[in-house]
Amino acid sequence: MLFRSPIDNPMALAMVEWISSPAGGRPNGPPSWPYATICEFLEENMTCHPGHKEFPEFAVSIFIEPIELVSVTVWKVKVDYIAREAVLPCLWKGRQLVLREGYHIVAVAMITDVLVTKDPRRE
Repeated sequence: MLFRSPIDNPMALAMVEWISSPAGGRPNGPPSWPYATICEFLEENMTCHPGHKEFPEFAVSIFIEPIELVSVTVWKVKVDYIAREAVLPCLWKGRQLVLREGYHIVAVAMITDVLVTKDPRRE
């Protein structure tokens, strides 16, 4: 899915690794940018993350835009969400997630930096 506007005020930065086509990833490799799809947060030991939530209450759309090409399949990206308020309590450095297209996992990601503490659109 193509998201046409650049991400000017990202919520976070992340490293994304695209899964190869033979391993079940995207048939044509990494997508054009910026990109939007559904993400799923992986289970966490929440005793290590007091004050945070493990999952939002619903499926979440994620927007990503590349910052740096680390390799052909690994990219450093800017990250944003439509449901910022619901997602923010679920973000922290080291948080892992998967990107899905339908039922297929097409990439794995790890948050490297959280850039906001509250949604500036709510101020």
